[in-house]
Amino acid sequence: MRGLPTIAELRTRVASAVLGEVLAYWSSFYDRGVLPSFDDVEPWQIKAALPYVWIWRRDIDADRFFCRVCGEHVNYIF
Repeated sequence: MRGLPTIAELRTRVASAVLGEVLAYWSSFYDRGVLPSFDDVEPWQIKAALPYVWIWRRDIDADRFFCRVCGEHVNYIF
């Protein structure tokens, strides 16, 4: 069984410019070996993608997820 694709593999598969922007931004954190916290995310860095973005926070103690950001396009779909 093959695992998840690497960031480098994903970069070659992304056809959408907007998704490519998000992947490049996200991988700038990942390439440093960390995942970004909510406070690390600078929305202006992915301005074109904001209508399509969901950001969730997990409350480990409550074992629940809370939506922190939900873009306009996501709201329209749901």
